[in-house]
Amino acid sequence: MATIKDHPLRYTLNSELHARPFPSLTVPHVGAYLAIRQPGDAASRDRSQDLDHLCALLKHYGAPLPADNATHYYGPMGKYALKWEQHTEFVTYTVFLDQAGTRPFDPAEFDVFPESWRSNLNAERITSILL
Repeated sequence: MATIKDHPLRYTLNSELHARPFPSLTVPHVGAYLAIRQPGDAASRDRSQDLDHLCALLKHYGAPLPADNATHYYGPMGKYALKWEQHTEFVTYTVFLDQAGTRPFDPAEFDVFPESWRSNLNAERITSILL
């Protein structure tokens, strides 16, 4: 088999991937994932708005806030844990609850993202997942 040539930024990119580790989960567990993007040229958006929305969600739960220049965050949020990542064209929110839900795949689990918070997003949903 031929040798695969390394990308010139392989180690830099690998370090970036590992700067945002995947959480270790036990069962039972509930997970809610939301990926959103601002309309228009999302790559050129005002990224401070991403951080403002994250901070608004964390404040709703009385949770610790990230650094002013954060591009990713993992921490407690009430009875949940939140993983937030800012990407070139979109932002992701992944919420974990270390217990079983009241019923499997209950859409009410997305209420972790309060209506008041969702209504203030200037964003479009790319995808959402409930596990």
